[in-house]
Amino acid sequence: EHCRYRAAELGPAELVEGSDDEGAPYFHARLRLPGRGPVDFAEGHHRGLCEQAVERFNAALAAAATGEV
Repeated sequence: EHCRYRAAELGPAELVEGSDDEGAPYFHARLRLPGRGPVDFAEGHHRGLCEQAVERFNAALAAAATGEV
């Protein structure tokens, strides 16, 4: 099922820290969709890559909300 959201309907993405089955740090770039729950759009053992994904998404979201894109 496909859904569309306006930028103003979305909150910022966040970095979520957890661990994998072996106890190693594992990270998720997570977005919470209104009425749908969380969606991870990047994940892995490298914190920096997930942080970058969150930063890029949030920058694009801010630009869309102000009409800069």
